[in-house]
Amino acid sequence: MKREVRPGDIRMLSSETCPWCLAARRWMTQKGIPFQECFIERDGVCLSDYQALGASGTPTLVVRGRRVIGFDRAAMAAALGVSGPEDR
Repeated sequence: MKREVRPGDIRMLSSETCPWCLAARRWMTQKGIPFQECFIERDGVCLSDYQALGASGTPTLVVRGRRVIGFDRAAMAAALGVSGPEDR
């Protein structure tokens, strides 16, 4: 998947105590998938964006403008318009 993903395609709105955020961060880092991350507890803009998205949990990812709540590889692949979430 990393070949199709460009910097700025994925923004992850995280919480400092969120285990799914940690899992998503590790997975994307291991796969070399570029992403931006902010923490709702530390960053007022991040919190405002989180609220504006109507998010109900973390991680909330914005993948090419599409909201994906939770760490869901298939939903991320669909939002990116790639063939599937397989680990490449």
